[in-house]
Amino acid sequence: MKPAKRIIKLPLFPIEYFLFVGEDIKDAHKKLTEEFLGIEERKDFGNAVAETEVIKNKEGKVFFIVKIQEDSSIEVVVHEALHLTHLILKSLKMEVNAKNDELECYIQADIIKNILKTISITKYNCFLNC
Repeated sequence: MKPAKRIIKLPLFPIEYFLFVGEDIKDAHKKLTEEFLGIEERKDFGNAVAETEVIKNKEGKVFFIVKIQEDSSIEVVVHEALHLTHLILKSLKMEVNAKNDELECYIQADIIKNILKTISITKYNCFLNC
């Protein structure tokens, strides 16, 4: 599979995140380095199959990035979605706790849905047709 890239707009907020999918994490990172010049190539990702990060360009614009292996498990998808959710809420200066976690749940669910639509659709077909 050729690495996929999607730019996804978060509903209700002026925020977009980039999703890079590859045969493995190195493949996804390679696509990131092609999109954002100046991001360094990396050789070692350890045992990682996914990674979430925030980068800034020279003008100071913030980009939310998820890199994920195309055959990642649902556990990995949920894990990275929660990281991204917290990074987004932090950028909005919103504190998350047990009394106001409803927004966190909606954002995380939307991120999970979009990651699942991008990675192996047949693997998670039951989630997408419900």
